[in-house]
Amino acid sequence: MNDLCVGSILAGTLALVGPMAATGQPIFGHVESLEAIVANTDVVFVGTLDAIDVPEGPEGFEARILVDETIKVPIGESYETVRVALREPEAVLSDWKGDRCRLLIAVRQEGTEIQTSVIDLDDEALAVLTARETLLRDRDDVIRVAKETVTRMPGNVKRFHTFQREVPREVIAETRWAEYHGVTISVPVDDRLEQWARKAIQSEHVLRRVEGVRALRYFRSEETIALLKPLLKDPGWAILHHAQENEGGEVRRYLVRREAYRVLKAWGVELCRPVVEETIDTRSIDPGRIDPGR
Repeated sequence: MNDLCVGSILAGTLALVGPMAATGQPIFGHVESLEAIVANTDVVFVGTLDAIDVPEGPEGFEARILVDETIKVPIGESYETVRVALREPEAVLSDWKGDRCRLLIAVRQEGTEIQTSVIDLDDEALAVLTARETLLRDRDDVIRVAKETVTRMPGNVKRFHTFQREVPREVIAETRWAEYHGVTISVPVDDRLEQWARKAIQSEHVLRRVEGVRALRYFRSEETIALLKPLLKDPGWAILHHAQENEGGEVRRYLVRREAYRVLKAWGVELCRPVVEETIDTRSIDPGRIDPGR
């Protein structure tokens, strides 16, 4: 058994980005899926906070973690304790220590930079998002999915590319993310993403279909090309310019067609450019007959 000491570590799994509301509160958020966290870190373990030492200035507090269970470690390694620097408020760290909360900690090193993600498994409001867009609220489920992620990873792969997609509102209802106008999630680029993308391009929602096309760019094959070609005639559009600001001409952009064309062209597929934008003279349209598309 060894003791692991890692330096400056940033705690937290949610990064809030995008424009700020009048109160200074970001209106968009981003979160890494549990699978992305585990796949792209070097060490993952479950433990309890045993000691908090002197503050490390902007780097936070140095903490000693007693390791209960290792989930992902370098081959041949095992640890009884890990020393990390945590940036959580001192009150939070004190609660974790006093209550002996079980923590899932994932450590990643890139050059001289060391980062960590900490999940309080005993949090009454535990809510962890997975790449399958499910919400885990039970600590045993969190540990299970983390272990499954390690099992599914090829032994010679250290990092996965990730893909960002929007989290459906119904998934994050009644969670800390519900207050944001939109939340995106990073998921590993793997066979599960391909399966998701194939379903997404059949969605009734145009933006979901766009996300599905973008995800499929990682999975070039004759079968995928055959799936994308019909989308060059996808009916879904969004308004690029409203008629009242464009002398009566409403400019529509066909979002799925545009994305499918980009992917196929990048793959070197021979094809004609589809209609991706058109201007409709709304002054000649009966308002009762306008179909806004999906």
